[in-house]
Amino acid sequence: MVFLIDGSQMAGPEFQYIRTLIERLVDSLDVGFDTSRVAVIQFSEDPRVEFLLNAHSSKDEVQNAVRRLRPKGGRRINIGGALEYVSKNIFKRPLGSRIEEGVPQFLILISSGKSDDEVDDSAAELKQFGVAPLTIARNADPEELVKIS
Repeated sequence: MVFLIDGSQMAGPEFQYIRTLIERLVDSLDVGFDTSRVAVIQFSEDPRVEFLLNAHSSKDEVQNAVRRLRPKGGRRINIGGALEYVSKNIFKRPLGSRIEEGVPQFLILISSGKSDDEVDDSAAELKQFGVAPLTIARNADPEELVKIS
């Protein structure tokens, strides 16, 4: 499960709620190298890896890492670029993904608004790659969310 989270200035005031949501979702998972793996990628103008799928082997480790997250800042919300980055760089075996083994791959996008770049191609590519995207957004374009998920 990869969390792709908005770290822009728009999301800044609500960032603590984003962390809490991730902690609660992780709390319901069986986290481990042979069970569920979790990664967090933060974006605004560009994506930034917070931690990869193979970085933490327990629920406590993941939740501690999530508690340490701080918003990266930035004015733009480039969801399309972030989706493309995740598709090409995160769902890879050396980084902890087991997509090649048929393990279901989920992307949870948490955003504070409409994307400032185009999402169509990168969203389609992600799904063709076998990733199931889910969106959680505020002040977003409903059509854009449908395209992504």
